[in-house]
Amino acid sequence: MKIVPLATESLGVRSMATYVETDRGIFIDPGLSVVPLRYGRSPHKLEIKQERYLWSLIKKYLEKSEIVIITHYHYDHHNPDEVEVMSDKKLLIKDPENNINFSQKKRAAYFLEKIKGITDSISIADGMNFRYGETVIEFSPPLPHGEDTQRGYVIEVSIEYRKEKFLFTSDVQGPAIKEQKDFIIDMKPSHVYIDGPPTYLLDIYYDRTHIERCLRNIVDVAERDDIKTVVVDHHFMRDKDYQRYLDEINNNKIMPVSTYLGLPSPINLEAERKNVDSKSMELRIEKLKKILKEI
Repeated sequence: MKIVPLATESLGVRSMATYVETDRGIFIDPGLSVVPLRYGRSPHKLEIKQERYLWSLIKKYLEKSEIVIITHYHYDHHNPDEVEVMSDKKLLIKDPENNINFSQKKRAAYFLEKIKGITDSISIADGMNFRYGETVIEFSPPLPHGEDTQRGYVIEVSIEYRKEKFLFTSDVQGPAIKEQKDFIIDMKPSHVYIDGPPTYLLDIYYDRTHIERCLRNIVDVAERDDIKTVVVDHHFMRDKDYQRYLDEINNNKIMPVSTYLGLPSPINLEAERKNVDSKSMELRIEKLKKILKEI
């Protein structure tokens, strides 16, 4: 099994776009975005450039994918305006009608309208299992996007191939609650990709107790003997002070995507938007391009 995270906050954009290669090519959540304002500032020119580069990379990997998974309908997880890249793919999608909030239901309907005629293979994935050759894909029931359902629901994804198993949490924002953590542990994965708690919103929307609970849940996952790697990124890496939380956790299984791919430092363009070190970031981006070419 080959696991290639292609876009995420520690690589310069908002995303969890991930390619998984077994005896099938599988793409999870082929979307990305750049937030219009952070710290009252528009995106740095490097952020826009990185968005274009990573989207071109996503399209390249989509071409060799047979299966595309969409865990929910936020625009950093799917792109309804460039659906031609999903031509003739097998789509496994979050239920667009049930266990979904109003905003995501509208986005799902828009996506499904745009995808008409692009592919005829669309399956509802919530709580379902699928087998393709030697690959088994299992989905959680719909789970809250965070600790409650205000932002809707997501589905977690387990991919098993030849005794290896990869678990992708999607936007559980933690895991924030027991049900989200239990699905991870119950699947007995070898490798886990967690979106992590939004620590950058500490004392704005979340208190320290909430963040500590999420971090404990990540540690509970990492301490399982059958789990080799726990990648934590996305919401977590929107915080320029992410390292202090990793130091608190103090578990060498836990790392951001940038470390997983072999970068010495993350390309945290949004988190560093107030004071972007252009020269340093450009060097990291060139290093990332070299790494991804060699995968």
